[in-house]
Amino acid sequence: MTIKDLKLARQKFKTNDVVSALPGREDKIQEIESFLIERLRIRQTTEDKRARVKAGLVADIDRHTNNTVFVCGVPGTGKTAVVMSVVRRLHASLKTKNCPYRKFDFYYVNGQQITTPDKIYSEIYYQMTNIDLNAEKAQNILDRIFVPKNNDNRVNEPEPTGRRPRAAKQKKPAVDMDTYKVIIVDELDLLYNERRLQVFYNLFDWPTSSHSRLILITIANAMDLPERFARGRISSRIGWNKIVFEPYTSDHLEIILEARLGRSLLDKCFDRNAILIATKRIGKTTGDARRIIDTCCLAVDEAITQGLSKVTAKLVDSVGFQNLDKMKLQYVQTCRPLELLTLKGILKETESQGEINVTVNGVYKQVNHVLLTSRKPVMENKIIDYEEFHMILNTLHAVGLICLEASKPLMDKHLYIKDTSESFKDVIRSSLLRT
Repeated sequence: MTIKDLKLARQKFKTNDVVSALPGREDKIQEIESFLIERLRIRQTTEDKRARVKAGLVADIDRHTNNTVFVCGVPGTGKTAVVMSVVRRLHASLKTKNCPYRKFDFYYVNGQQITTPDKIYSEIYYQMTNIDLNAEKAQNILDRIFVPKNNDNRVNEPEPTGRRPRAAKQKKPAVDMDTYKVIIVDELDLLYNERRLQVFYNLFDWPTSSHSRLILITIANAMDLPERFARGRISSRIGWNKIVFEPYTSDHLEIILEARLGRSLLDKCFDRNAILIATKRIGKTTGDARRIIDTCCLAVDEAITQGLSKVTAKLVDSVGFQNLDKMKLQYVQTCRPLELLTLKGILKETESQGEINVTVNGVYKQVNHVLLTSRKPVMENKIIDYEEFHMILNTLHAVGLICLEASKPLMDKHLYIKDTSESFKDVIRSSLLRT
C-alpha cells in the first residue's frame, strides 16, 4: 500500500457520483418500479371492456388507480437515489423498440430550493415550459392542466412575467398532457406549513383527476407527514402508497464503501478493524450512508497528514467523533430559528426541572413563552401550534440531535438532547437566531 492508494481513495470518496450499488434497497427499487410500471403500462383494452366500463359494470383501472406515492425515511437512507435511478431507467427504456410503457417526462423539485410553499407552482410550471410565472398564475394554469375539463388537456402558453429567460427564442408549443408527467418533490417536509395546507391539498389532489396524466412521487424525512395534514377529503387518497426506507445496516454500509472504492482498494487503505468500527458505529446509530462516506474520507485525510500507510481502527475512532461533532455544530449554527429556539427551550426546561429527560409539554411552554415576550422580528407575535412543534421535534430527532419518546400522545412524550457535554450546550446557548 502506498500514499498513492490513499490519495486515490480520497478522490473516490469526494466524488459526487452516486454509487451504482444500492444495498438493502432491492425491495424498495421493486416497489417504486412496480408503482410506476402499473401506471405507465400500455393496456390493450377491448371494445367490449370499454363498453362495460362506460356502462359502469366494471371498474376502469386507469381511472381508479392512485397516482401518488409517499417515500419517507431518515436522512441518508437512499430515498432520492433509489427514486431517481428507477425513474431514469424507465425513461431511458422509452427509446427501445416496442416499449410497453406510455411516453412520459419527469421533473425534479427540491423543497430546499423553494422559499415559500406556493412557489412550488412556479417551479413546476417553469420546469415544464421554461416560462417563469408568479405562483398564482402558475397555479391556475397547473389546475387546468392536471384537472382538465371534458378531457381537454391542452393549455395555451402565456406570456412570461418572471425574471428567468427562455432557454430558446422559438415559441414552445402549448402544454400537452397526452404525455404523462412524473413529478418528484424532494424534501417535502420543508414545504409543510400549517397555515398554508392548501398547497399540499392541491398537490395531492391533482393526480386523482380522472383525466389527469400526472404521477406524483414525494420524498420526505418525516414519516408521519401524510397523517399530519391528510384529513377529510384527501386522507384516503394518499394513504394507499407509502414506502418507508429503514436506516442502513452495518453490512449495507460496508457494501457502500466497497462500491465506492472497490474491494481491493478498500482492503489496501483500511484495516479490517477500522472498517468494522466505522460501519458498526454508524449502523447502530443513524444508518446514514453519507456519514459513513464522510467519516472514512476524514480518516483517509488524517492518515495522509500523519504519513500512515493505512487507516487504523484508532484513527477511525478519533475522526468519527470529530465528524459527528462537526455535523452537529454545523446544523445548530445553520438551522431554522424555531429549531434553534426549541433546542434552547429544552436546555432551559432541563435546568428548570433539574433532569435531563423532560416533557414535550414543558419545552412547548418554554418556547411559546419566549415567542410571546420577544421583541425580535423573527419571533415577534408568533405562537407555535402543536402540529408545527411536532414537525420541529421530528426534524431534530431525524438529524440525531434529540431523543424523542415514541408511542405516546405528543405532549406526554419525554425528550432529551443526545449530547450532554457542556461544550455542546454552550454552542446552543451562544448561537444567535438568524433573521
